[in-house]
Amino acid sequence: MKKTILLPSLFFSVFFFLNSCAFLSQKKLDLIQWPADIYYMEAVCELNIAWNNTQYSGDMSIKLDYPDMLFLEVYGPFGDTIFSIQKNRDSFVMLAGNDKTTSERQFIDLFKMTINDFIDDISIKGTRQQGIGSGFYIQKEQYRVTYALNNREDKMCWINPDGTMCIRFIEAKFDKGQSIGKGSN
Repeated sequence: MKKTILLPSLFFSVFFFLNSCAFLSQKKLDLIQWPADIYYMEAVCELNIAWNNTQYSGDMSIKLDYPDMLFLEVYGPFGDTIFSIQKNRDSFVMLAGNDKTTSERQFIDLFKMTINDFIDDISIKGTRQQGIGSGFYIQKEQYRVTYALNNREDKMCWINPDGTMCIRFIEAKFDKGQSIGKGSN
């Protein structure tokens, strides 16, 4: 008798837990107020990637202090770090599972851009061109970065022949002393 009660209870508990996690990750706060120039950022994001033979959707965090520091972590479904990049003025470390590299060449081979280009893209450095609607893009030699900011989408996407990688910002701050949330300039 106890087994017949325990199994459905366990099933429904797991179902409600997973369901609540899915809804929490879709929660959207007020609009992020994007500054004209980004020199500092801490952000909580959602990553959507379809690149080469890799497809992944999950949570991510970014800390940026332009132009010298980037710390990025991508989280697995249980909150563990599955991919990270740490770039400082004189060092670079990329971790993917148990694989670790200090060669920026592997980042270039994987994403078809330099780590400094990636930092510039997140900081929105470059010649902006008008896109569809209120969005804009920056065209690079090997790829294009599209930006849909200040419109509830709060998304940056890298597009090249190998695929797309999109980051949707959920919360962001742009001043070191500010608490994470809507963001301000």
